[in-house]
Amino acid sequence: MPNECWHADNAWTTLLGGPHSTNYDMTAKRGLILNDGTLMSFYDADLPNCLYGGAIVGACGAISIDVNGFKGPNRWGRDIFVFIIVNKPQNSQFVGLIPYGSLYSNIPPPWTNFSGCVSTVDGQFNGLACAGRVIQENGMNY
Repeated sequence: MPNECWHADNAWTTLLGGPHSTNYDMTAKRGLILNDGTLMSFYDADLPNCLYGGAIVGACGAISIDVNGFKGPNRWGRDIFVFIIVNKPQNSQFVGLIPYGSLYSNIPPPWTNFSGCVSTVDGQFNGLACAGRVIQENGMNY
């Protein structure tokens, strides 16, 4: 059953408007719509003891948030931001939510790799790490 609390498949894009990675298809995940229209979609890594070793060792899942709901532009780094649910990632005492792209993830500043938050080069993950950048720089400086 499709998630009616998130955008239809491929109806959201990377920071520069390109197609997003199918690894981050949130349409089949659980979600909710807040009273102000904000969309939230939840991804459970479904691994024992949160042993996911991708972006952050100790990641238990992710929350994607579209701050203006179904209104456009529906792009990572513009109105869609990703946060990782963690349980003591490697070399950290942190437990809770980590903005993807923060100092605790594998895409820390300066966000220059292919799945960062850059406005000059697009890729299927570009914009995924913008939550960390926006918080670190206190604004969308890209």
